[in-house]
Amino acid sequence: MTERKYNRTEVFIQYSNAVVPEFDSKGKPDLLGWDDAVASHIPDRDPIATFYSKDYANICMPAINDHYKDVDLRKVYDADDADVYVHHIHDEEELSIAFFWEEIVNVGDGFSPEDHGWDEDATDKDGNNYLWNEEGLFQQVPKYDDFVKSCQHHLMLELGWCVDPTEMSQEDAVRGSVNELNKMMELAVKVYGKRSIYD
Repeated sequence: MTERKYNRTEVFIQYSNAVVPEFDSKGKPDLLGWDDAVASHIPDRDPIATFYSKDYANICMPAINDHYKDVDLRKVYDADDADVYVHHIHDEEELSIAFFWEEIVNVGDGFSPEDHGWDEDATDKDGNNYLWNEEGLFQQVPKYDDFVKSCQHHLMLELGWCVDPTEMSQEDAVRGSVNELNKMMELAVKVYGKRSIYD
């Protein structure tokens, strides 16, 4: 996997209030409207610092955390949830089929084609055998149907991650998954072009 170039580190306080459903004249909550509001809700951020060296960020973070450790940020921001967050930002690489292998099927963690619904003897879109365990694999384009099956499998995992995230807020998990979805669609158009879904 190609390492993305480090850009900067942003440190900020993220705070948010729970999204409360609206009620109709009979006192019933508008659950559909509430779901939409929760999905589109974006927490507020109060910047603390921006570092252009990850080493400097790592040096300074203990002092920043120590400064806020006894501060009741929820009280300061009058919010239901408030905490200090660190976001390392990297430059985006040009989107290529390598994204499929590295992020969608995560081939480095032991990808099993059969688990994604591929044929046991699946070949790429040009009919070539896959170069498993070789660098050439990251240039091979799967058949469109196999691409779709793996994207569906990945989205299922992403949905689970959004519902029950770890090591990040639910809002950040949703934001990251939406970014993944956008890349999948952009990659599909870039690699397969305009086509009939019935081909």
